[in-house]
Amino acid sequence: MLGSLLDLNLEGMAFVLTALFVVLTIEQYFNSSVRFPFIAAVGAGALSLILFSPDNMLLISIILGTLILMGREKLMQGNISANKGMRKPNAVAAQPVQVQDGSKEEN
Repeated sequence: MLGSLLDLNLEGMAFVLTALFVVLTIEQYFNSSVRFPFIAAVGAGALSLILFSPDNMLLISIILGTLILMGREKLMQGNISANKGMRKPNAVAAQPVQVQDGSKEEN
């Protein structure tokens, strides 16, 4: 009820929100060491813009980007668990050295 009493001019709000989103995304990009989510988002947006109408592009690109990131996370988790089962070969352990007098000396 209170909102209906207010008479606000929201004419430029769409531009302001878009500009805010772009500025926050650029700041996050420069402060992040991981670039893949940004690349996935741009790729999903471009692909959905090419394949679908601009009216449906935003929702489809969000879904596609989320699926890409989820798939990559599953793939990374699978690689980590597969690597845990494989042990890297250790360096050659120090072997006792036979000294001429018959005693053993440790390296």
